[in-house]
Amino acid sequence: STSWKMALSVLASILFWPLAAQASSFYALGHGGLCIDVTKGIAQPGTPIILWHCHGKAPQLFTIDTARAKVRYRAAPHLCVDDIPNHGLALVDCNKTRINWSYNPATSRIEGSDGRCWDIAGAKYAPLRRLIIWKCHNGENQKFVFN
Repeated sequence: STSWKMALSVLASILFWPLAAQASSFYALGHGGLCIDVTKGIAQPGTPIILWHCHGKAPQLFTIDTARAKVRYRAAPHLCVDDIPNHGLALVDCNKTRINWSYNPATSRIEGSDGRCWDIAGAKYAPLRRLIIWKCHNGENQKFVFN
């Protein structure tokens, strides 16, 4: 029937929507139980990016937009992660990002076009710890698994 075909078409579009296939979490390599998280899931510019216990729900789902060199927040794709000077990583309007970001699976780093990487300051793995950017190095506190 036509309604059955239409329902299948809608389901297929949801299942194969490009962002859905790429939405994943970043696990801190040095502490597998902590993930990159949007503070309290608040989808607005300025919301800090922190470490939190991994749960795989909306505040921890991101998409790597390789075409535009951005890390998008899955719950609000118009928001991306970028550095706010003197504050650390936070959500910003994707049209206002300053740094181009890419994920390098070979090094497990989220690398910026300016030679800096996402970093857990002082390698202090703790819930609510705000992420910063720092000159890229091979330290474990800059390694994240995108899963």
